[in-house]
Amino acid sequence: MDNAESLELLKVRDHQKCKLERDEQQNAVIACQEALLNLDNAADNLLQLFSRLGTLTNGEEVSGGSEAQLYSEAIEMLPSMATKVHAVAKLVESTCNPGGKTEVGISSFEHLPGTFAESVSQKVVELLKTNCNTI
Repeated sequence: MDNAESLELLKVRDHQKCKLERDEQQNAVIACQEALLNLDNAADNLLQLFSRLGTLTNGEEVSGGSEAQLYSEAIEMLPSMATKVHAVAKLVESTCNPGGKTEVGISSFEHLPGTFAESVSQKVVELLKTNCNTI
């Protein structure tokens, strides 16, 4: 094989490698978009379901059983979920603003954990306060 053939073979390999990297990046973008939409839908569903559960219990105290376990799990999980969303917000901010060239800033995301926790769990927290005195 001469130098021209070797060079052509290297070009083909580099082209294939670049294509694979682009495909991998595109797959990651699609997966992130799906996860973001799923998170939004899950947050909406969680809020609606806990609101409905609160309506069904008519503000009565939860004393035990699977409902009390659910509220206990919610108390444990919601802060962790808000922390993870805040971590994603920091990653997004750092990607949008790697050199400080835009005004995205973390301050625009600082409210995100609070907003997330508020929108998802405000009603849950109220239900927990009124229904879980014995957990």
